[in-house]
This record gives sequence, structure tokens and C-alpha cells, in this order.
Amino acid sequence: MRALLTKKTEAGLSTALTGLDPARQRSGADALSRRRGRLRTRAGHGPAGVDGALHRGITLAGIDSVRAPRELRLAAWARLATDLELPKLAAATQEIELADVPGTVAHLLRGEVRGRLVVRIS
Repeated sequence: MRALLTKKTEAGLSTALTGLDPARQRSGADALSRRRGRLRTRAGHGPAGVDGALHRGITLAGIDSVRAPRELRLAAWARLATDLELPKLAAATQEIELADVPGTVAHLLRGEVRGRLVVRIS
């Protein structure tokens, strides 16, 4: 059974879409494509990735750094400036050359890359 609910949200936002998508249909994509969209799905047996997380009923939360109000973005950046431990970020960062991107993508798709990749364009 699949149900979609559209409801008013807090001031400044028009609507949020919430979906129940046990069959992994289009409603799930619709719910997740909207700002503050939410998706609930049933338990399943998937790999330990985004798809697998959704199938185990885990909530995925992201940051809307493009459409979020300026004040919220400034607060988030201020918090990162005080809470983020730069040595740990540096240890989890790998720089690669632009020419290395095609080969690195294969490793990404196999889940072999951990941390953050920075592509050097020069």
C-alpha cells in the first residue's frame, strides 16, 4: 500500500511531501526530491549504503545548502568553524588529479573510497 500526504509546513515553505513507499516506486523519488521531503520504507535486505539504509527504515537527513535561508547557512558554517576538527578532516581527505577521475569513479562505485576526495583541476 502506498500513500502520499501533502501538508502545510512551517512559515516560508509551501509544502512538504511525505511518502510511504514499500514497493520503491516513483512516490519515493517524489518525496525525496522536495525540500523537507520524508520517505518511510519497509525493512529489507540491501547492502550497507543509501539504498540499504532506506530499506531498513533509517532516516537519511541532508543539508540543503542552496535553498536554505541565508541565516541558517551562516549558522551552520559558524558551527562547522568551531566544531570541525581540521586534522581529522585532513586525514580523511585525498587529493586526486582531474586525469585520475575516471579510474577513481570505478573505486567509488565499488564502495572502496572512504572520506573526501578533492579533485585538483590545475
